[in-house]
Amino acid sequence: MLIYNKITELRYDQFLILLVLEIVFILVTLLLFKKKLTLKLILCSSLLAIVFSLLSTMIVNGFYGGMAYHERFGWPFQFQGISRSIEDTLIPYGVGFDIWKFFANTIYWGLFPFLILSNNLSKKKSKKFQLYILSCLCFYFLLTMFFSYKNNSQKTEILPQETIKTSSIERISGFTDLEKRKREAIEEMYPEFKDFDINTSFAGTSIETTQRDSDHYFAYIVNGSGVPIALATCFRVDRMFRVFKVGEFPDYLDSYIGYIGIDPVTCTGIKAD
Repeated sequence: MLIYNKITELRYDQFLILLVLEIVFILVTLLLFKKKLTLKLILCSSLLAIVFSLLSTMIVNGFYGGMAYHERFGWPFQFQGISRSIEDTLIPYGVGFDIWKFFANTIYWGLFPFLILSNNLSKKKSKKFQLYILSCLCFYFLLTMFFSYKNNSQKTEILPQETIKTSSIERISGFTDLEKRKREAIEEMYPEFKDFDINTSFAGTSIETTQRDSDHYFAYIVNGSGVPIALATCFRVDRMFRVFKVGEFPDYLDSYIGYIGIDPVTCTGIKAD
């Protein structure tokens, strides 16, 4: 992949602006500069436009969503989509192709070969027309870059909030990437557990986790001074990142005596043998 998450795709209203510009540039080429619209010019420029559009799949945008990592290929209109499992990113399980975005992508790339071929295939070489071609392509390219930069800037305005929300998750060591994201789901639903391992009690706090099939269980533990566990709250997070509260420890009808740990699956104490 040539470029990854660096160039933002364009919106439909920006495509309409570029489409109008393409039509204007082509009409000026045909009418003002008296260039002939031949079958050879149409076929060659159309073929090259398709080739450029397919080559644009080297530009990729990727993002997490649910249990999957989604990738969208093509630029400036991403027409190819692939979804991969977070646990095994090498195996795609969903593939999509948007014919209309591919059509828009091909139209976008159609201007470049048309203008260049209309000059190269003509018998008379005009310096004015060559300057016109260069000016059109530069303006078209700069306008596209401006749109892409503007979209990317709007996109990054949200990032500081997202960074604040996930900073404590990214800082954790000893958890897999999937466990970190499931813990993030818990702390988004129960914000009182955010930065749980930082806002410690006198005796300290800890988080234990275990996995059963595709579910992950978390125990948020407040350590005690006279007993190993003063308080604990347990959660289950399934493969769809849905959060379920398992329960709280201790059961006040029971006793602390003999408890050396906690089972996150049942939120009950583990007694010494």
